[in-house]
Amino acid sequence: MVFFSLAARSKHLNAELSSRFCGNAKIALDQLEFDSNEEPDEKKISHLQRVFKGVGCDRLNPNNFISGNISADVLQASLQQSNRNVADLRSLEPPDLRLPAGQRVHCLSGRHRVIALRKYNPAATWWPVKLYVDLSPEARRALAEEFANEGKYSDGEIVVNILGYPEHSVDANQWWARLDKSKPRILKKILRHRELAPAFRKALQIPGLRPALLLATWNKIFHCVEEVIHYLQLIYNTWVGIMGSEAALQFVDNDAVQELELRVPGISYCDERHAEYQIQKQTIFKAVTDNGQRELILQNLKQVGYLIPSIHTLQQDFKYLRPCTYVMRKLISGRDQIPVTVQTTAFQAFGADEGLSFNREARFLTNLKLLYLHIMQNVCQLSGQGPLKDSDDGEDYELLPYDARAWHELAVRAKELGFSSDEILRLYNTDPDREVAIKALYDARPPRLYDYGPNFESIVHKLVKAFKSAKPVESNMPPAELTSHVGGERVARRCGRVYSDTYDKDRYSITLENITRKVRKNTDITSLFARRSVFHAFWGWHDDQGDDQSNEQGNDGGDDDLDDIMGGLDEEGRLDKGHQGHPGQAFTSTSQDQGNDQGNDDWDDTEDETHQSPPGQALALMSEDLEMGDAEASEKQRQGYQRGLTKQKKASEKQLQGYQRGLTKQKKTTRTERYRRPRKQRQIQQAAASPQGEPPEERQQDQLIVANARPDAQQSMIISSVQAASIPGPSNAAPQDAQHLSVNMYICVRKNGQWEEAETCKRPYIETAIDVVRRNNPGQRLFLYTRFGRGISLDDCRNYEEDTVYLSTNPDEGFPAEEIL
Repeated sequence: MVFFSLAARSKHLNAELSSRFCGNAKIALDQLEFDSNEEPDEKKISHLQRVFKGVGCDRLNPNNFISGNISADVLQASLQQSNRNVADLRSLEPPDLRLPAGQRVHCLSGRHRVIALRKYNPAATWWPVKLYVDLSPEARRALAEEFANEGKYSDGEIVVNILGYPEHSVDANQWWARLDKSKPRILKKILRHRELAPAFRKALQIPGLRPALLLATWNKIFHCVEEVIHYLQLIYNTWVGIMGSEAALQFVDNDAVQELELRVPGISYCDERHAEYQIQKQTIFKAVTDNGQRELILQNLKQVGYLIPSIHTLQQDFKYLRPCTYVMRKLISGRDQIPVTVQTTAFQAFGADEGLSFNREARFLTNLKLLYLHIMQNVCQLSGQGPLKDSDDGEDYELLPYDARAWHELAVRAKELGFSSDEILRLYNTDPDREVAIKALYDARPPRLYDYGPNFESIVHKLVKAFKSAKPVESNMPPAELTSHVGGERVARRCGRVYSDTYDKDRYSITLENITRKVRKNTDITSLFARRSVFHAFWGWHDDQGDDQSNEQGNDGGDDDLDDIMGGLDEEGRLDKGHQGHPGQAFTSTSQDQGNDQGNDDWDDTEDETHQSPPGQALALMSEDLEMGDAEASEKQRQGYQRGLTKQKKASEKQLQGYQRGLTKQKKTTRTERYRRPRKQRQIQQAAASPQGEPPEERQQDQLIVANARPDAQQSMIISSVQAASIPGPSNAAPQDAQHLSVNMYICVRKNGQWEEAETCKRPYIETAIDVVRRNNPGQRLFLYTRFGRGISLDDCRNYEEDTVYLSTNPDEGFPAEEIL
């Protein structure tokens, strides 16, 4: 039978199952027959045995009955042989049913239960079966798939059910029995923790977060429990802010969490458009049916200025936190294993040699965060754990077995910030150049075979002097940015360990300024912004002072900017052929987000002789909102800095208005006229229209959004208390990038022997546009080619030197070699 809709199919199957069900009966185990296509899963069998041992085998629970198919003749003979009738099969307790010799009930599920029962209790002889008479193959398959798809409960669902019953009750013990291996021990440890347990329980009040919980990964969080608690509180506060109230958390479904986690709609236009699409298509928050409430949720999402956290992101980011806390513990206590948290260990080492008491706690958290920033810059060198490969065939990241210089510089930084211990002093007083020199001498001439004589120290001294004479090589690597006007960091890479292709690029930009500064909304975020969000999730910044500004400040005119920048996409994310705007026009490279100017060098702890500003000088340059407590910035310095920023902002607003008027004029060019021009003429005119002649300062002044938004007690999204003034980027921003991105690209498809233009888009959107064209031509395998008929990969399209690409099913169909059609 052909089913024309899913609803009709389900209706038909339900009718058949209802009419074919005849009742329940206890069937002998040796008369149960299962499909033997697959081998039994020993893990499932072992798990069921543990459940039977822990809470018993509850065979008479209807939820545990096995579904089976039996022929009408065998059923009738079985009833006669057992002296039963059909009505008996509908009784409260299933009756015994003896089948004729050689007959079997074909079971559609329950194979592992029966095997586990035989191992647990060899004396057991029966299992209750739901009997269906002569089911069709399709109905039998539907029943089998229903059981297979049911699966086991997630750790989160099990924990919530455990917490829903009185402790040590029969019902609670049944749920405890579903946890295997070390999970019961881990959960008990979490629930016994005075500070962690409340935060853990609150996060699990959100239904959509529960499926991602993996208790096994929580085994080693207890040495850094303060950071995990901070992350859990951020998760809860964020989702309260998104939903608008604590009562609305019940409407957060798993689809919403999966679609929104690691997105930052308040900073990334790509993420904002993604959230809008999911809300409008009602693929998330399905239980919220009121359009006004859904619009309110969307507006709340647009205020989130950091990566939206979840249980899944916490468990992934813990993989990044562990090396950081390992380094902190080793810095303070060396190889000693101290049975307290890392933060407690650090507090004991803070201010010990200064006799601090009055403001010790207030200063400790600030200086601890600064020390973690230094660790994040060098986490791979200090921990010995290299970054992840950016591809399967990528080369391994080279690390020294022990980086003496990195540890010495960390000890110097720790001592500057007021931390002191025997291990810190040892590392502080160790000259890494001397260690390297001695090692080099002994490696070259082993002491068991050679003796340098009384001049050994002199030789070491000469080597150290030679090392110190070396001058730092200025890096050619461009400073990292927080946002990007082209493709940003992929969502899947925004949590967990760092990748090799971004670690070196970002490490020295993980600075106080980049962690606390305001961030302008742009097309997408970068890997550096992801590191910033991870830092805020675990440590925050001045959380105890409260937040005092709204993220709405940065969203003034945000809708207009979205129309200009993302107007090439319709409601479904498809490209609009008539769109003229592009991110390169509205936003040039946000070089002020790169955060590697002189104000940051105080936090880099590098050996560069050109950066000799003493510790604390960068703090003296920051506004009052960034006051660190131990910074000695004067009131006059702060006021002068603020006045300078105000003047700069007012001047740039007029420049920006004139620039936007120019963009409006440029958009009046029609699509037909552009298409008919020769390629060279079109490129010349587009290059002339690009705003490359304007100073970067004029193009960079745009809406400012604080990327620290979190919900307050009234569940409104507000800005983090730590704010930094936006620092203008360098004046040598490359205008060629804007010109390159302003060029229209065309996608042609071979139809009826002719090349037809299928889509037009700006260069940053070429990959999305190609995907749209392929979706609009279902059933065709469209391959990507140049005008010469050469294959080209999707990743290379954005940097392709020409402005047209071709999609075809046949590489031999003929391609234009001299002109665009």
